[in-house]
Order: sequence, then C-alpha cells, then structure tokens
Amino acid sequence: MASPVVRLNVSGEPCLVMRHVLQREPHSLLAKFSERADDKEPIFVDRNAELFCLLLNALRHPKMVPVLPDNFDKWTQLLLEAQFLRLPRIEQWIVENTPRSSVITVSYHGTLSFGRQGITSDVVNFRKIHRILVCGRVPLCRQVFGESLNETRDSGMGEEDRYTARFYLKHSFLEQAFDVLAQNGFQCVSSSANSPANSSDPYQSEEERYMHYSQFIFIRNN
Repeated sequence: MASPVVRLNVSGEPCLVMRHVLQREPHSLLAKFSERADDKEPIFVDRNAELFCLLLNALRHPKMVPVLPDNFDKWTQLLLEAQFLRLPRIEQWIVENTPRSSVITVSYHGTLSFGRQGITSDVVNFRKIHRILVCGRVPLCRQVFGESLNETRDSGMGEEDRYTARFYLKHSFLEQAFDVLAQNGFQCVSSSANSPANSSDPYQSEEERYMHYSQFIFIRNN
C-alpha cells in the first residue's frame, strides 16, 4: 500500500506533503507526481522552492487560495509557476488578485516672486506657482482630489475611464496636493524639473526669467 506521505526534492529543498493534497487538482502535474511517488526516492522537482511551497500551501487551504507574505512582489513568477503546474483555480485567483498600480502625475509652472525693485519680497511666498496640473485616469483623479479638482479644461468626451492631462487644481498649494496624495496611499517615486533659462533679455521681467517647470510622479499599489 502506498504511503499517504509523498517526498519531494524541490531544487535541493526536501519537502513532505500528503498525497491527497497533490491530488486536489486531478489534472495537474502534482497529481501525476502523486501517482508515481514511491517510498524509495523523493521526486526531484526543478522549480523555485519558495514559490512551489506557496502553491503547495494553497492546495492545503480549504478554499485553495495562496496565503502570501506581507509585501509580496513576485506575482508574475507565481502565476507562471501555477500555469506550469496546471493549477487553474489558483491561477485564476492570482490573476484576479494581482495588485494594479495607480499612477497620478502632478506638475506645475512656477517662478520666483520679486518685489518692485527686482529683489525678493518678504511679503509674499518665495515660490510662485501659476497652476498645479494633474494627469491620470479620470475616476482616480476625482476620487483623490474631489472638489479641489477643476475639470473645465477637460472636454469630457469619450469613455469615462480614460486618461486625461487637462485637469488642474483650484488651489496653488503644492504641499497640500502632496498631503492629499499621501493620505490616499500614494508615494512619490520620481520627479524632474527644468531650470530657469536665466535669460539676459532686458525686455523680460524678473518673473519671466525665472520661469520653470517641475513634475512629480506618484504611484499607489492597489
């Protein structure tokens, strides 16, 4: 009589698993392993041991779903392992639960504030922002910024779940926009800016000489 325990060697890592666990997906490669397993030698499996064990634990789960560690980021590799082992129900769960990243880009055109004599004024903010622009999926931008979002420049044509680069905020407080994004789970992953041209054109005002553009990219893993 065959032992209820099957011995596996997953890329050098010994593994013991109940035979009925391997048979939960009757048409999988694991079910075939259970059919040819014996008590003499472990079955060698040339796969990623970490991901293989996660899939074995999913087969042990009553609902056949993986229990993944915090901050797990190997979703694509896990899906490929499930496909290789022919585990369709687990494969479907992975596809449905793989995190999708949400991206919002915030940018602005700004300059420096100068007094009447061409020197920095102590009465106004040093940085002068003309407008804070918002780029991203329409529903996401509305969800994050709410009533602060000005949509007058967006035509509203086409599908509702579309991208737009024509939104801007009703206020010009950059830090407030950053706070709202942070409160909604976004993190700044990249930024870029162009330096002022510092033109010597005598016909340009001080503010025109120090015009610059900055852009910040925020991502949230859903």
